[in-house]
Amino acid sequence: MNVIEIEQASKKFRKNVFSPTNEVLENINLNLKQGEFLVLKGENGSGKTTLLNLILGLVKPTNGTVKLMGLSPQDSLSKMKIGYVLQNTGIPSNIKVKELISLWQSYYVNSLTIEEVLRKVDLEDQAESWATDLSGGQKQRLYFALALVGNPTLLILDEPTRNLDESGYNAFWKEIEKCREEGTTILMVTNNKSDQEKLDILKPRIVTLTKHSKVSGNSQLTENSEDISSTQITTADSLNQIKSPSYLKMLFQQINFEVKQILRTPLYLLGIFIVPFLIPFLLRLSGNTDDQRLSLTAICGIFLFTIVIDRFAKRIVVERSEKWLNLLKATPLSPILYIGAKLTAISLVCGVFTVTYFTLITSIAHIEVVNNLSTLISVLIIGIIPFGLLGITLGFVLEPKSADSILGYSLLLIPLLCWLLPIPIPDKFSWLKDILVLLPFYHYRTLVESVINNGSNSLIFLNTLWLIWATFLFYYLAVLSYQREKVIQR
Repeated sequence: MNVIEIEQASKKFRKNVFSPTNEVLENINLNLKQGEFLVLKGENGSGKTTLLNLILGLVKPTNGTVKLMGLSPQDSLSKMKIGYVLQNTGIPSNIKVKELISLWQSYYVNSLTIEEVLRKVDLEDQAESWATDLSGGQKQRLYFALALVGNPTLLILDEPTRNLDESGYNAFWKEIEKCREEGTTILMVTNNKSDQEKLDILKPRIVTLTKHSKVSGNSQLTENSEDISSTQITTADSLNQIKSPSYLKMLFQQINFEVKQILRTPLYLLGIFIVPFLIPFLLRLSGNTDDQRLSLTAICGIFLFTIVIDRFAKRIVVERSEKWLNLLKATPLSPILYIGAKLTAISLVCGVFTVTYFTLITSIAHIEVVNNLSTLISVLIIGIIPFGLLGITLGFVLEPKSADSILGYSLLLIPLLCWLLPIPIPDKFSWLKDILVLLPFYHYRTLVESVINNGSNSLIFLNTLWLIWATFLFYYLAVLSYQREKVIQR
């Protein structure tokens, strides 16, 4: 069986629609059988990392086909028996070593214990440490630990020995030798001269990748040697070994991770909740009455938009810039579960914010916004979900350098789209009003007003349908943006 099958695969990159294409790989053919140890060599810029990204499904080939475990690399099941170490990755802040490994355990079936994994990479004494506080060599060991968590049958390693000290280096090669004895398939990229002595002993199959610009009519891949003693199994056997994970456990652990990231950023929480604590006191001092219930609800809605479109979008931008998303996308975690966990975290924050806001308005300012407050809070939280998906989409689409300014402008635009700040429109531009009515922002505002004013059920039903339509649309855009190649920092 071929664990990896690459047939006539090419990859071209383009920075934008106006820039010329840069062809990195052209007509690549490569097969890796179960039990083989293949070392991929080549000078910097030859496309080794791009080739690994194709295999892991992080990018799609411009032409040709790539199969991983007989499946498309974009299929999350194809990665269930795979461990990897990549160069362009990063560790998220505010998470401990053991917590990160625990998160990784949820992605795989029959994963190793935290103690077993840390022992293999000689990091037992760092279990309680913050992952970002590790030294460069310790982080490299942690990346290798994550590669081993799922008890993989295929290891994909991109310069795995860089930054390792002598202890980490010896622990790495000891584990590789053990994997070879157990028949684990290994694909390694290395140009480290110190690795050559170990490779001479293990006798891998060696393939060299030449820069596309230096090849004229010949293949970019040149095979130097081949290890014919590799263990092989059939395609059917390998696929039968792939079991579906517990998606519920995976989702729960991902939600747990997202919530911890929020709770461990006190300035982020302060920025969200300082307003609901201040407004009731200001209202009490100014002597406002129940006549401002619509305005108070509008203020709550604006801050909900701030949470879902500004705050959460920025968090995703940070994940991309820190290259945490690169590490995550190569796991069996599907876009549905990733976005579902993000959306759950958004809903929890919005729920706590809304309940806190109206509780303080009622208890301190003594203003009764609506008779059935629980219904209003439910509508505000559920109705904001499609815009939470829009915030996730913006987090993937926006460039990190321009994200702050664009998101800032969006917060000025949204009140206009909701018609919270109506502006005079000349008759010849009356069609603009019709466009506003078609937008889900407007229907969210109208639905909330209908609940406050006890509007007709038919109007509430119509507004709800528009928000359901927006939910499906923004969800599709969120999944599509998650899968975009631009997320990968090359």
